[in-house]
Amino acid sequence: MPPKSRLGFAPGAHEVCLDGICERIAGRHKEESSEPILAWHAERLSTEEPHLLQLRLLDDTFKWAPRVPITSLGFQYLQYTHETPESSDAPPPYIVPPGAELSNFTLHDTNFAFHYSSSGWDVNYSPLTHRGVETFHHTSSAPNSSYGNEYPEVTFEVRGTAVYIYGGSPATLQSTFDETYLHARQEVCVDSECFPLDVHQAYLNVDQTLRHSPVLIWSSVRLNPRRVTQVRLRLIDPPCTVGTVRRMTIDRVVVTEIQEAS
Repeated sequence: MPPKSRLGFAPGAHEVCLDGICERIAGRHKEESSEPILAWHAERLSTEEPHLLQLRLLDDTFKWAPRVPITSLGFQYLQYTHETPESSDAPPPYIVPPGAELSNFTLHDTNFAFHYSSSGWDVNYSPLTHRGVETFHHTSSAPNSSYGNEYPEVTFEVRGTAVYIYGGSPATLQSTFDETYLHARQEVCVDSECFPLDVHQAYLNVDQTLRHSPVLIWSSVRLNPRRVTQVRLRLIDPPCTVGTVRRMTIDRVVVTEIQEAS
């Protein structure tokens, strides 16, 4: 929260709610402080699902009178830490042998290497520009006739030292979908090991100068280039019959492969 000197009125009583469980916060402002105030924190949250955080002013501002002072609630910023779990037996990054070189190649979403499930996938075509026609695939938690019990997913195989998965650019998502775009809960599986993705956080960190560029949503630099690795991106929100539809996109995949010295 901002320091007291930056508030227009005295700090009022307020509470914070995490996933519907609320806690009243005592005022921690100091007259002499010029730095932001830590008002509340939580640890050991589950990374398996998104969380709803609400900050609320409790004082009744509708019964203002000369003897009832106006109070305020200030909010400056939120610090959020997300840790991607790593397997205890995860291999170390591949060490490039002497004389070998690394090179990147791109698989666009329409590449035959991608195998899309039959449920709910659509392809979006951008207007023709100097870069040609650009595409991205998207799906959502909206129910459809072919959804059944199958969750939308895309699977591909790579052989390299690293892989990077990109979602659609923020500008393209905003122009394609009329309603507010909400990211679905997703997971990525490397062979048989799966990890939850915080896609919403990835898009929050995008610089405004990169709004027209695909967004990196997940990467791994621990692949074994000596064998083929299967990667699966999957939407894990249940079909939404009532409420807000959440979406998942894939724009491209970049693979780092090793070029052995001849």
